[in-house]
Amino acid sequence: MPANRLTLAILLLVFTFVLAAGCGSRSEVIEKLDPSSAERLNNIPDGTKVVISCLMTKPVGDLSLEDGSRELVRTTNAVVIEVPKKDLESLKGFGDSERIAVWGSDPNVQRMTPRLQAAILEAWETDPFRELSVMLRFTPGTENARELLEKNDVFPRTVAGIVATVSADAASIFRILQLQELDTMELPRQLTPSR
Repeated sequence: MPANRLTLAILLLVFTFVLAAGCGSRSEVIEKLDPSSAERLNNIPDGTKVVISCLMTKPVGDLSLEDGSRELVRTTNAVVIEVPKKDLESLKGFGDSERIAVWGSDPNVQRMTPRLQAAILEAWETDPFRELSVMLRFTPGTENARELLEKNDVFPRTVAGIVATVSADAASIFRILQLQELDTMELPRQLTPSR
């Protein structure tokens, strides 16, 4: 009889350990989301790819991403990745991240130029409240782009029809990305006078 109790105790201990290891930490990624990122994530439909940025406490090393995930932009200590929403909970290697933000769904983020993505990541890494000058183009037929932006707490510098320029920090840019009427978003081009 004592052997059966010992076996039962060992099995119970092993089961408890396996359960704790499997469920002990929810997700390295999900736990580090700010409230607005968590809300954006909840609004992204299942079956969609999600774009997130991660600021690490040390230089970004090799990311062992699953099939269907890919790295979009990288700086020394930060990275932007695209991952299927269903795989977000199982991402590993982000335990030493300082901050994680959901940019939006992949189709929304594709409306940004790669140059703007890199600029946002750099600003988000060094000072998340630093504002960038951004040019927005809305879909034809969009009426009152100014009102649309102001409803989302973004106040444009200029508006001409369906084109607007704004100064916005990363959080504001992520909010703008969620607008269905947005067509493209990019850094303004600087014109140089001809001689």
